[in-house]
Amino acid sequence: SAGMRSSASRSTALRSASVTFGLATSSVLGVLTGSAGLKGVLNCRPPFSANMWNRCAPRLSRSTLRSHLASVSHAGASFGLAVMVALARRLRFEWYTALLVGVLWAVNPFFVWHAQDARQYSLLTALTPLNFYLLLRAIESKKRNRWIVYILVQTFTIYTYYIELFWVAAQGIYILTLRRRDVLRRAVMAWAVIGVLLIPLVYQVYFVLFQNDYQGTAASATLGELFTVFLPALLLGETATFPLSIGLLIAAGLLAALTAKKRWLLIVWILVPMALFYVASTQANLFRPRYVVTTAAPLILALVIALRDLSRRRWLISAFVIVIVSFSLIEIRDYFTVDPPKSPDWRGLVAYLEARTTENSVVI
Repeated sequence: SAGMRSSASRSTALRSASVTFGLATSSVLGVLTGSAGLKGVLNCRPPFSANMWNRCAPRLSRSTLRSHLASVSHAGASFGLAVMVALARRLRFEWYTALLVGVLWAVNPFFVWHAQDARQYSLLTALTPLNFYLLLRAIESKKRNRWIVYILVQTFTIYTYYIELFWVAAQGIYILTLRRRDVLRRAVMAWAVIGVLLIPLVYQVYFVLFQNDYQGTAASATLGELFTVFLPALLLGETATFPLSIGLLIAAGLLAALTAKKRWLLIVWILVPMALFYVASTQANLFRPRYVVTTAAPLILALVIALRDLSRRRWLISAFVIVIVSFSLIEIRDYFTVDPPKSPDWRGLVAYLEARTTENSVVI
């Protein structure tokens, strides 16, 4: 439809605009100086993520634009938008509200912010919703090929991002809520195959956690920040914050709307990964919204459901969405024009380090 095409083009434009200004230093160093080979893969990011950038970097020279276009294209601004609209339709949203979901996904400042990084987060904003879509499609059919597609895509996603396993756990709890033995049996078989395919990953996780004693580099868990930092960041961007009372009120409202409609998939999609992530963050310094960036997808779906429950009048729902989009665009404008760039002079930093360090140097 025209609305779909328009949203897709705007989504791509927002993620590509001024891409040369938004490069985090850690992203550049990861792309340009990340150690190649087995040891480099074992030592840092999940295999597909590390290999993706290490293999691309030599061919892409030192162009900020090119290294970021990989993230933009992988995330597939248009592809991710199409996935979200298709998922909304699979969840029985009417076309109008499904397109509203697409609009909110397209202008989500947190997604735009991470589309500027040479990391896997932008890719995940499309892949995780796709996995849920493929799971629902497989559940509704007895065709084996649908389960095979789900297995392959879900396995690829886990190889791209370890914490994706938290979302697989959410899928498992959702399957249990269906109380269908045939579906449970097929799902368990699918996860068993995924488990076999993940065997090579076990050694890398062991290497990172035990050989390198990885403890994370972010912050430890603080319960209140789920409502004051995480919720506003996922909905309105990295710099947004809520007072605790407002965050609790919004969270309670979204949960009430989902419970009233018996949207168990969205409930477990939000609660289970966040609970597991919170527990993990008590053991390692991981407590940053970017690690659960794909939780924004069910939050957007929940927000549209809540708006639809408030009023059946399309014009009023559209007015609420326009307000949210306006706040989002202000946040995006500030990111591109007001906020300091992620790294003002990364080229200078790279040149400085190259002149003063060796491959055995430690930079603190």
